[in-house]
Amino acid sequence: MKVVVSKVVPPTTAYVLSLLFGAEIVSDPINTNTPGDVSEFDTDSQTLLIEEGRRQLADQSDRFRHVCDRALALLTIGLAVLGLMATSYTHVSKPPGVRGDFTLGLWALGAALAVLGVATTAAVAVVRAHFSTIDTTVLSNLPSPVRHRLASEYSKAVIVGETTLAERVTVFRQAVRCICWSAMLLGVAYVLAVV
Repeated sequence: MKVVVSKVVPPTTAYVLSLLFGAEIVSDPINTNTPGDVSEFDTDSQTLLIEEGRRQLADQSDRFRHVCDRALALLTIGLAVLGLMATSYTHVSKPPGVRGDFTLGLWALGAALAVLGVATTAAVAVVRAHFSTIDTTVLSNLPSPVRHRLASEYSKAVIVGETTLAERVTVFRQAVRCICWSAMLLGVAYVLAVV
């Protein structure tokens, strides 16, 4: 099953579906730049392009690791919010009448956001990421001059990683919002129930 990230299926939904059902995420490049023709570049220009491509791919790897590390930290917080949700239910369900219905409604909304936030955070950490790399084994089988082909490949490789990172940061941002709103709603519901 493939999930295409679009206006119909936002990134958060796509990532949660991928987490739960193993769906493959297909994204349109957010970066609309297209690589140019490097065949007319001189040797120094091609070398500069290769060095910049290596730097950008290394930077993408570092940023990806950073997003995943933050997602794992948020996952721990989200699991604590789920614990708050579970332990607060007995208090929230006790008040009778309209007050009880209101606190239970707040609790239910907070619980739904907690579950969504945890699922989204887990998806950021574990869903397969798409990055382009330069395979030196393939390059070793190409006819000379390899520098021209390598410069061309680096100019194409960075777009896929930038799209992946932009989506992950967006999904992570939405997970943070879900967990923050969840914790606040659960806390308010608890306070209203016990006061």
